[in-house]
Amino acid sequence: MSAIVHAQVTHANGEVIRQTSLFIIGENRFDRADYKIVQDGTALYKSMVCTNRNGYWLSWTFAAQSEQELDDVVNTLQNISFDRASSD
Repeated sequence: MSAIVHAQVTHANGEVIRQTSLFIIGENRFDRADYKIVQDGTALYKSMVCTNRNGYWLSWTFAAQSEQELDDVVNTLQNISFDRASSD
């Protein structure tokens, strides 16, 4: 994930504002990295979040106009629910 974020930052001439780190919501483990780019003169804060579920990597990219808004939108992951495999 770090390589992908650094590629995004390099391509967009941005900066990493949070290195990849682990965070846990409920029973779910996520990795998160934040970065800032300037697009058409406007700062855009982005976060890449991923988790491994059943051998697959799931990822999201969130974007906001401030770091506080970015934290707020990433925190919506508290509402995510992964279905458990049936025991059939």
